[in-house]
Amino acid sequence: MNMKKVESRQSYRSVMRRKSRTILTLVILGILCLSIIAIIAGRMIKYRPPAHDEKAVSGEPVVSEDYLYGEMSTDFGYSFLMAANLYRQEDGSLNIYLTNPKTNEVNIRCEIKDRDRGTLYYKSGLILPGEYVTELKPETKFSNEPHNVDVIIYAFEPDTYLSAGTTNLKLVLQAW
Repeated sequence: MNMKKVESRQSYRSVMRRKSRTILTLVILGILCLSIIAIIAGRMIKYRPPAHDEKAVSGEPVVSEDYLYGEMSTDFGYSFLMAANLYRQEDGSLNIYLTNPKTNEVNIRCEIKDRDRGTLYYKSGLILPGEYVTELKPETKFSNEPHNVDVIIYAFEPDTYLSAGTTNLKLVLQAW
């Protein structure tokens, strides 16, 4: 009788060990499959750089003094020029006169968001060195009143599109 108890304990342990090994093997196989899928997906998905702004013009704009157009240097070694007075137009567009000086070695892009809610109001495409954009079209409808906004300037390395720095300006978007 004592022998039967020992045999049943041993067979129970053997079954549990086999189940544990099977579960462990399945978990390891699952992790390997997920790793392989992640590697394949990472190689198939290509980074798409921001599109060049179709309204970008070569040169430098002539801007009225009312816009307080001037150069802003950054801690990242590049500068840009733009209007500090942001006047929304009757059609909703924004006169910004955003310029990437030809002396820069980076491409820039701009987004203008509501400071409190984070709503995206305007964005530009990629602006290459020596180009400027006079106006931006709205991304969404919003009220015609002054808004506190964040003007975010993103800089990118021309060949790799790696970040070359981000500059955030806190301005007021004026109603028309």
